[in-house]
Amino acid sequence: MRPKLRTRWRPGAEIVFGNRGTWSDLLGHLHAVRAQAPGLPLAISEPFAEYLDHLESRSVLSATDFMLVNIHPVFEPWFKSGTANNWTDFVVRVMARLKGIYARPILVKETGVPTGPTSAGFSEAMQRAFYDLLAQRLPPSRKRACAYFTAFDQPWRPGDFNPTPGVHPEEAFWGLFGETRAPKLVMNSLAKLPR
Repeated sequence: MRPKLRTRWRPGAEIVFGNRGTWSDLLGHLHAVRAQAPGLPLAISEPFAEYLDHLESRSVLSATDFMLVNIHPVFEPWFKSGTANNWTDFVVRVMARLKGIYARPILVKETGVPTGPTSAGFSEAMQRAFYDLLAQRLPPSRKRACAYFTAFDQPWRPGDFNPTPGVHPEEAFWGLFGETRAPKLVMNSLAKLPR
């Protein structure tokens, strides 16, 4: 039986980005978990710029078994004037830069295009175009892959903690399925899992 971890740490994603901890804090917690669960693969999750822009991240990354990263082109200032070609190119280029600082497997844990609000110019067609092209440009391998973000729309998300100031209504619309669990357009083109 493994011992319980004794920590006051409040786990979650985007610890550094959200100003809820430092790289040093993360490294300490990684070492503590590794000591108590030596066979458990460990990773942390931050937006790509946190890894690329902070040299302190390198010591933390060296203590992980794989990288979890968020690469959201939707938050870039050029997003609305771009196309699926630009958005996917951005993800591929960021992945190439990350590969330059991290030799172990990389999983893009969060990327995507929200489907709303429509008043902000988002649509299901945009989401589908992004994921269709990303699947072509970044096919999964043992060294790199992308997850779909996220399964279902979450209407409460605009009120959740967000480290970026301002109103974020798009946070409610990232799902591949809507709030009522109806599949969105993107589901028509996703490869089906073998039975």
